[in-house]
Amino acid sequence: MLDVEQPLLWSGLALGLASSWHCVGMCSGIAASIGFTTGKPASGSCGRLCLRGLLANSGRVAAYMFAGAMVGELGSTVFGAFDRGVFHMVLRWAAAVSL
Repeated sequence: MLDVEQPLLWSGLALGLASSWHCVGMCSGIAASIGFTTGKPASGSCGRLCLRGLLANSGRVAAYMFAGAMVGELGSTVFGAFDRGVFHMVLRWAAAVSL
């Protein structure tokens, strides 16, 4: 049974539920488009279906990695141009507000 006196647990649960809408909005569209293009697998074509899924997800992960690297590079450049103590505090507050 969950203890009502643990706000960290409840806030983590609420944050997880709120962030799941990102997956519903973004990942479900990707999964549905892959499913619609492949159609119903014929007998013996499971390998082909798995290969399509593997390729699609590998491309998605690679795109996220590339986008993260670009944002990280931009962020490190901007972070280096300001006073690190003040900018670090601004980033902490921005992260807290976004969560």
